[in-house]
Amino acid sequence: QAREARERIVGHNLKRMLELGHMNGVSTCYFAAMADELGGQVTTCDLPHAARLDPNLETLLARCGLTDRVTLHRDQEGGAWRMRKLIEAGAVFDFCYIDAEHSWECAGFQFCLAMRLVRPGGWILFDDLLYSVATSEHSPNLPWVKAMSQEQRERQQVGDVWELLVKPHPEIAFTEARRNWGWCQKRP
Repeated sequence: QAREARERIVGHNLKRMLELGHMNGVSTCYFAAMADELGGQVTTCDLPHAARLDPNLETLLARCGLTDRVTLHRDQEGGAWRMRKLIEAGAVFDFCYIDAEHSWECAGFQFCLAMRLVRPGGWILFDDLLYSVATSEHSPNLPWVKAMSQEQRERQQVGDVWELLVKPHPEIAFTEARRNWGWCQKRP
């Protein structure tokens, strides 16, 4: 997947990157290496609990020597709130990676906000199109999962956002889904 992302990101000169959901930071390091190659920058957002992971993003970036290529935000309010602040500040990105809070509501709203933040002709990448909380080994006992209906737990909610919101969107010029990833490009 890293090779596929590099081909598209470097091939299209996507210097300004926004990552929603970095967990321990492996994907961030890949994006930061591409940003370093292009002379770009990665802005990444996650919840505060990601700082307690071992290793965490800061540790991995330091090991890779890429700390200066990443602007890190950890907001209790979540990625959508940080996106609001970025919109308010007039931020513009060439690329957005959506890999956070895999619910219909969150992924759908983050797509809506990404459409405001990504420049015309820019790219958005969705991860986990095939994910459902019912098949996840990490989330069955979390309170927010227990509050879901059986249908919600079984649905591939990011995949639903892809099929019902992204593919038919009039401002999307291109879509391609491979395995668990979905790439889309805004109209120029």
